[in-house]
Amino acid sequence: IVKVGFQKNLKAQLLDEPEGFLKLLYDPEDGRLLGAGAVGGHAAEVVAPLAVALARDASIEELAMIYAGYPTLSELALEAARLA
Repeated sequence: IVKVGFQKNLKAQLLDEPEGFLKLLYDPEDGRLLGAGAVGGHAAEVVAPLAVALARDASIEELAMIYAGYPTLSELALEAARLA
């Protein structure tokens, strides 16, 4: 499990909503993304790229290679993948 907080995200700071976090669950043996959850303002935007990744059966490594627009809340998902 990888957890990242909203407080370090520029978009969350600009929206004045730095409270919240994102968790990614993945299999460390094969890198398969198993699930994700987010709590906080605009959580749906945060998990949107993860829904696509899960539908495409993407690995955590594949997700980590994607770069989002900046600043966006969805970049939290990609940051978490890079931390895995």
